[in-house]
Amino acid sequence: MSVATLFTIGHSNHPLEIFLELLERHAISALADVRSSPYSRFNPQFNRELLQPRLKDRAIAYVYLGDALGPRSDDPACYVNGKVQYRRLAATEKF
Repeated sequence: MSVATLFTIGHSNHPLEIFLELLERHAISALADVRSSPYSRFNPQFNRELLQPRLKDRAIAYVYLGDALGPRSDDPACYVNGKVQYRRLAATEKF
């Protein structure tokens, strides 16, 4: 049985082309997006609608898992002044 390696990545503020080159350099074959909201106000090149087709062009699979693994909740009890309270979130059944 072969062992797969799992990398964790952040996009930083790289231009998209540099980010894609880094993924290829490290032989990344799939990217799991765990952001609750797969968008970036400050780095819109990483918005799902822009990122997903560019990954596909390079034969890198894109899987959105933010609804299952992202750190946000619809439960208002998990927020104080609009900010997520991770301890409260961790105590929920969904977590």
